[in-house]
Order: sequence, then C-alpha cells, then structure tokens
Amino acid sequence: ASGIWFFRYGESDRHECKEGFGFRHCDKWLRAVAALANNLGGYLIFGVKEQVGTKGRKSSFDVVGLTDDFENADPVEFTKRLKATFDPTPVVDIVSIEIGGKKIGVLHVRQHPARPVIAVRNEGSLVKEGEIYFRYPGQSSRIKYSDLRAIFDERDRQARADMMPMIEQLLRLGPHNAMIADLANGTLADGARSFSIGKELIDQIKFIREGEFTEKEGSPALRLVGDLQAVDSEGQIIRRGFVTPTDLQNDFLKQQ
Repeated sequence: ASGIWFFRYGESDRHECKEGFGFRHCDKWLRAVAALANNLGGYLIFGVKEQVGTKGRKSSFDVVGLTDDFENADPVEFTKRLKATFDPTPVVDIVSIEIGGKKIGVLHVRQHPARPVIAVRNEGSLVKEGEIYFRYPGQSSRIKYSDLRAIFDERDRQARADMMPMIEQLLRLGPHNAMIADLANGTLADGARSFSIGKELIDQIKFIREGEFTEKEGSPALRLVGDLQAVDSEGQIIRRGFVTPTDLQNDFLKQQ
C-alpha cells in the first residue's frame, strides 16, 4: 500500500537480510553463509533493510537496492573468500534480481552434506578461528551444544544407513567367502589374506556392480583370474599418511 516493496518472510532460520554488500567487510555475510550451511541451508539477501516497527507495528524488511558492486562481483571471489575462511567450503549460488527498479543480490546457501562447517581463520570481528555458526530464527550465532550434537547424530545415522547394504551382503556371503576392497589404497583383504590391485584394474572396479559377477551378453565383466597377485609379508606395500624427508632417506637406504 505504501508503494515500497518488502520481503514478506523477513528473517527466519532460512533467511537473512543485509542492507549492503562488500568484500571489504565480508565477515558480516561470511558468518551468515556458514550458519545457513550448518542448518537447513537458505537465502542471504542483500539490498533489503530492516525497518523497526513503532507503535505496535511489526518490523518490515524493505527493498532499498544495491549499487553495481554485487552484480559485477566475480563469482570466483566469493569462492576464494569461502575456501580461505571455512572447512569444508560452503556451496552457494549467486543471482542478481531487479524489483521495482532496484537491484538486490541473493546468495542461495546449500546445506552442507559434511556439516559442520568450521571457521579456519579469523575474519573481521565476527568470524573467529575454530568457531561453528548456526542459523537460528532471526540470527546467526555460535552453535549450541544440542544442535551440534544433533548434526553429529545425523551424520552417524547416515553413515550407518550407507553401510547397511554392504554389511547385509557380507552376512549373506559369510566371512570365509568375502573380502573387503580398499579402493583408496588398492588392496583386497579379509584379515588373513591380502591382494594388491593395480591402478588399471581399480579404474575398472565399477564393472563389478554392472556385471553382478555373472556373465551377461554385452555387459562388461571384471576379470579377476590373472589380474590379482598375492602379496606376501616381504613384498607388502607400506603406505604412510605423512612422510618426512627422513622417512624417504631411510626407506631408500633400506630399499623399501
């Protein structure tokens, strides 16, 4: 009725509004991005200002518009700031919209599948190294213990759900008829026996699922006989997660 466009939803656990935008004081919106990524995901809207209500009137979030800074911003710059500040890196989609002759900017923040997103360095006065932020109705703040626990519980539940099909198949086959393939290190093992898998074969591992270990016309099958070689204790490949120059020298001298 006043002729002013406003954002109907206001600020919630999925929406946060900012009057302005800039990379110079980016801690204000970086904190909000991390908070949304750690909750349900949501929208960070620039060019919308909260007008505090008076005499019993509710606050409104009016469209005030932005300069061209957001529309002309390089998407790579957003990614650089996010990667340098958080781990894992939040994923955002960027769009500029014109409403009533005024431009607003929108960041759509996706819920991160590997939550929690943690700050790895200080940025301005609002982002502190080691802190985890969470989006609550009307504010982005440090996460509460109960919400952090809920994130870990959900992650554990999902991990168990992903493992159940494999565990059920192992139970059907029995421990003497099954081995576990470690695709990261290229080994097959059952606790007593171990095989080393070459890189060329690892690239074909996907054929196991497609062929289901049965011969089908026109369907690629993984050939195991002759492609796997048993490794005894003397020829066992040793892999370290972290190698120092001293490790390299010692292994060279010992011909390992």
